[in-house]
Amino acid sequence: MQTRNEREIVASGLRTWVEVSKAAIAENYNVFRRIIPQKTLLMGVVKSNAYGHGLWDYALELEKLGADWLAVDSIVEAVRLREKGITLPLLVLGYTLPERLDDAKRHRVSLAVSTFETLGMLRSGEDELAGLNIHLKVDTGMHRQGFLPRDVPAALSFIRSNLPRVSLEGIFTHFSSADEPDRPEVTLGQIAEFEKVLLFVRSEGFRPIVHAANTAGALMYKAAHYDMVRIGKGLYGYFPSRALASRFNLDGKTELRPVLAWKTIVAEIKRLPEGGWVGYNQSESVPPGTVLAVLPVGYWHGYLRRVYSGVGRVKIRGKIAKVVGRVSMDMTSIDVTHNKGVQVGDEVELIGREVDADALAQMQETINYEILTHINPLIERIYVD
Repeated sequence: MQTRNEREIVASGLRTWVEVSKAAIAENYNVFRRIIPQKTLLMGVVKSNAYGHGLWDYALELEKLGADWLAVDSIVEAVRLREKGITLPLLVLGYTLPERLDDAKRHRVSLAVSTFETLGMLRSGEDELAGLNIHLKVDTGMHRQGFLPRDVPAALSFIRSNLPRVSLEGIFTHFSSADEPDRPEVTLGQIAEFEKVLLFVRSEGFRPIVHAANTAGALMYKAAHYDMVRIGKGLYGYFPSRALASRFNLDGKTELRPVLAWKTIVAEIKRLPEGGWVGYNQSESVPPGTVLAVLPVGYWHGYLRRVYSGVGRVKIRGKIAKVVGRVSMDMTSIDVTHNKGVQVGDEVELIGREVDADALAQMQETINYEILTHINPLIERIYVD
């Protein structure tokens, strides 16, 4: 357990902070390097503030480790990385506004293109966008972004005829159900559809970078490794589903280590000799003799009211304590009656090894992505060895 003096060195002056382990990032990165062929490129997905881990710092760690590409959601994230000195190739996965296309060209950022409307925008600005790189997204079954396979010939014809100075750098698809090992027919069907598209693309003389596999796809389907894989959740130390975790933890070779720990401190001790109700609307009662610790975090910080109220678990002084009553905007109460010796200033782990995002997500039938990305981006991220 980290002592108070050690905490003060790491997080002096902070009521709550996030620690990110650089050693764990490296371990997870090496797991996927061992899984994919040596010639296959690895794209680290750092969108949405690096899944709550801190966009710039996480990108920097992946660049140091040797990642080949980085993927973000928006041109805003991409420009931020360029301004901070990241030189790796960047791909924007989400929609880019017409007025931000010039930023992509100026900062050497590749864009995902998934509609004819976007192709039309590129044509209207083709003179200014000479040299821009695009990745064509194909909808093989996710039915979210992407050209349907039957529309790919028209898209390629448009690119060839109207965008001679825009480069088709890549082509990709996204799997809807690769994290369900008991339903391989879904992903295999998507791979088969994608292969048909690739056959046509190559017959037309295009030779783009091909990518399809996310974390689950990289683990489950070697045929989908292609030229590049996009690894998101796995680099942060989480399997995409419990089913995959059960399968791959058994082989002893693909153990993933969560890299994030969200921490706070005890701000107040409340002793209730007579017991009583706790929280807004008297949402939970406690017996006589209960001792509560008040934490200076709440749903504004990302400790979600609907997820943790009355059921959340935290670690304090090496033991688990339960959240009592409703989580407030900036405060949360925990029961420390049986956690002897708790004092104001003690460190509390909200998310970590023993209280990980998977366990918290299962409480409310959500996913660990949601738990991690809801941590307020204004909270300090501290990278530790």
